[in-house]
Amino acid sequence: MNIHSYDVLTIAFVMAGFVAMQAVARDLGGTWLSRGVLIGAGAILPALWFIHVLDSDRVFQARAATETYSASFNQVFFGYVLMFLLALPGLYLRFSLRRQRAGVLLLSALIVALLAASPFAGGEYFLGPLEWSGAALAAIASLAMMAGDEPALNLIVSWAAMGLVALYFPALFQRKLAMGLSVPWAILATLGFIQITKSQDKGSRNLVAVLVTLLFAGTSICWLARREPYLIRHDVSSTTVHPIFLSRDEQEIVRILNQETDSGRRVVALAMPGQNSPLLDESGHPVPDEFGTPVVPDLNAIVSGLAGVYTYAGHWSETPNYNRRRTEATEVFLPQTSAARRQELLDRIGPDYLVAPSPEAYGDSVANLDSFGTVVYSGNQFVLIRAGR
Repeated sequence: MNIHSYDVLTIAFVMAGFVAMQAVARDLGGTWLSRGVLIGAGAILPALWFIHVLDSDRVFQARAATETYSASFNQVFFGYVLMFLLALPGLYLRFSLRRQRAGVLLLSALIVALLAASPFAGGEYFLGPLEWSGAALAAIASLAMMAGDEPALNLIVSWAAMGLVALYFPALFQRKLAMGLSVPWAILATLGFIQITKSQDKGSRNLVAVLVTLLFAGTSICWLARREPYLIRHDVSSTTVHPIFLSRDEQEIVRILNQETDSGRRVVALAMPGQNSPLLDESGHPVPDEFGTPVVPDLNAIVSGLAGVYTYAGHWSETPNYNRRRTEATEVFLPQTSAARRQELLDRIGPDYLVAPSPEAYGDSVANLDSFGTVVYSGNQFVLIRAGR
């Protein structure tokens, strides 16, 4: 259970809701109870392993200390609202018992309450332990009321309801708990569509199905048609500081460093952390989430990933004290840094190679570091220097 395996917590929460539904449906028995408990208990050993690694691995500690909260519920709501509009009415129409329909209404009320309480931006825990427990109990109560004779449907409904609450479990990396949540809601939306349109003739159903499919696919089509080509055209990744394509200089530097690491020795490279290029509107204000080609691309993660070298400030989350290291790494390449300070930083970092922006390409915004080692490659944009005088 590393930081990408919070799924086991989701499974445990879903099992709790499922067991409650099976109990109300009087179909729990020893078999379903043991299955639910066994599957839910699958979170225990991974959680213990998580605690052990968190206690002993500095890199993992840095990763776990990174604030990665779930998106604000208003963002989640509008991301799933089309599925809600089919799934919830469809369940209401599908169910025949008054208690089941009341459960659908309770789940709907919970969604509306979360939306009403949601801030308009993330960046913090939306629900504290007490509030989250209350939301989880409300979700389980709605599931118990919706319980029916179909275990498969009970499981999907539990996944959908508990998944909404799970993504605000008050622990770091809670946003990982949103993974896969679209699956149960998409299934319920499909069932809801069938339930809502079953009285229509086949031709009408097919026409509406095509329109609904296009509507649901619209955001994905827009993303693929606009966002990805935009990043490719501007040669900028979603990190805003890494390029999409490697220039000839960057490819050659990676090739040289690969030759060094092929020998099996430990190689440390230091590159200048990237500087992004926000796009501005006509009034000179930054356009939200729009960036051009980085002013200086960050090659630290690239040479680590493609050449296997160690870097001082490689990954924004997996490098301990990344912000401090990024600042220090940047200082090395700035012209205003004194020679004594630069040498102090180089002595402390101990790089074998410097991947330095060329002053001919970047002007007086970067320092000329040729005197701090032997130039082994000099390109139009970057210079590779073997450190040491």
